[in-house]
Amino acid sequence: MSGAALYLELRALGLGVTLEEGPEYPDGCAVIVRGMNKMPSAERERLQLRIAAGKPGLVRLLRAEPNCNTRAVLQEAGVVADREEA
Repeated sequence: MSGAALYLELRALGLGVTLEEGPEYPDGCAVIVRGMNKMPSAERERLQLRIAAGKPGLVRLLRAEPNCNTRAVLQEAGVVADREEA
């Protein structure tokens, strides 16, 4: 699944998705997903695994565009390529 598709899925679930960068993170950044604490634990765990697997794509998306909603929709529609795929 592309970072754009995962981002759109998370937003559709009503979750906030942001990128925080800094030396305190082992790989220099963290994808922060807000609102997961309100989900059932099984669904939260499933999403956490998908977020970890999709982190590179999410990071590219979040770094590429201030308005991630627009870029994600355009990527999924095939109008704009993911920068790594281009």
